[in-house]
Amino acid sequence: MEVLQSTEDSIQQIAVSGKLDGLSSPALEEELNKAVAASELPAILNFSELAYISSAGLRVILDYLKKMKGAGRKVAMVANDEMLLYVLKRAGFNLLLPIVPTSEEAKGKLGAA
Repeated sequence: MEVLQSTEDSIQQIAVSGKLDGLSSPALEEELNKAVAASELPAILNFSELAYISSAGLRVILDYLKKMKGAGRKVAMVANDEMLLYVLKRAGFNLLLPIVPTSEEAKGKLGAA
């Protein structure tokens, strides 16, 4: 798993690629905790290059979303892999945040497009 962070158009961009499983979840959790503490901007979680997510990965994302909501910050997610979308929807993430296929659409959901 690889995590790349940047800021673009006053939005924190967090791109995650590879496999998000029980072994890599703690590293992502650490990165997301740093991201929450380092910025007050809305965020896009870009999972367009994520090949797999386990229940441990879902827990890390849920914890991150709770922290962001508690801080009054919006989050949108980019995901376009059919299996990943299926897992995210089955877990109810589509009820917690917008999940869209492109970064431009995610920016629009955050009011930045």
